[in-house]
Amino acid sequence: MIDDEQMQEDVEELRDQVDILIVHMHWGAEYILEPSEDQLHQANLLAKAGVDIIFGHHPHVLQPIDVIEQEDGHETTVFYSLGNFLSGQNFDYTDIGGIATVDVTKVTLDDELISLKVHSPHIEPTVVTREEGSYRVRELAEVGASPINGSTFEEMSEHVVQYLE
Repeated sequence: MIDDEQMQEDVEELRDQVDILIVHMHWGAEYILEPSEDQLHQANLLAKAGVDIIFGHHPHVLQPIDVIEQEDGHETTVFYSLGNFLSGQNFDYTDIGGIATVDVTKVTLDDELISLKVHSPHIEPTVVTREEGSYRVRELAEVGASPINGSTFEEMSEHVVQYLE
């Protein structure tokens, strides 16, 4: 069980000790391509508490990226689910995962922080293939489509950025 109050306390305790606060969440409903109401609630709670980046895991499928903006201008980048990186599951979309990247730009002058920006979130879709009796992780762009359900690189690339557009 995820304890909202404990999460807020943990974030408050850590916030001033780090430049960028990253949280990994084990959340969401398995095999669902969109974030659940609970994921949305918890992402907003963490964003309000001051988290900069959230990486989500558990649904076994890729879910979209989002950027939650607060009234004070703080932004939280959320990768709701990175799918399966290496898996032998045979359900729709479970052979697809993603490698997440995000840029962090920190500007200082005489050891004083001028600005700190998290930007350019991206997921590079991957696919698990079975070759010669073993599993391999490959770029979905290289393979072209999922062997399980036929999802293409273009479809999955559009899926993960739909909230950013």
